Amino acid sequence: ALETLAQTGGALSLPGGASAVCRDGALTLSDAPAPLNEAALRPGDNLAGPWRITLPDAPAPDALALRSGPWTVRPWRRDDRLTLPGSRSLKRLFAERGIAPPERDTWPVLCLAGRPAAVWRVGIDQKALPERSGNTIYITITKNNGG
Repeated sequence: ALETLAQTGGALSLPGGASAVCRDGALTLSDAPAPLNEAALRPGDNLAGPWRITLPDAPAPDALALRSGPWTVRPWRRDDRLTLPGSRSLKRLFAERGIAPPERDTWPVLCLAGRPAAVWRVGIDQKALPERSGNTIYITITKNNGG
């Protein structure tokens, strides 16, 4: 694919969020962004690849309101789905929200009890919504400077 790109020009998404661009005969490869590893989320600040995921003590502006439980963060997987209503693949939801393929490998997927449950700027699975008052946690997500 890189050989064809070098001959024809254009852009190509590579594994791990890297990309290749060929313009006017010059092939440029970009560095892959910081990897996103699976990790448990704890109260306070959590760093996950290029993201700062915060579980504040109280509601915060732009926070996701979610059901309490064992939350983790990980990169997306091709078989991930969210029920928003209606079950939709995360790949399709990313495309609909304008999240380009190179970004998807570093985009944080929040999991409740090991299952995809919320994705920042994409949606919250219906099973992850709080059922009643007092059963809610808040999660804010921001991109680190330089991430």
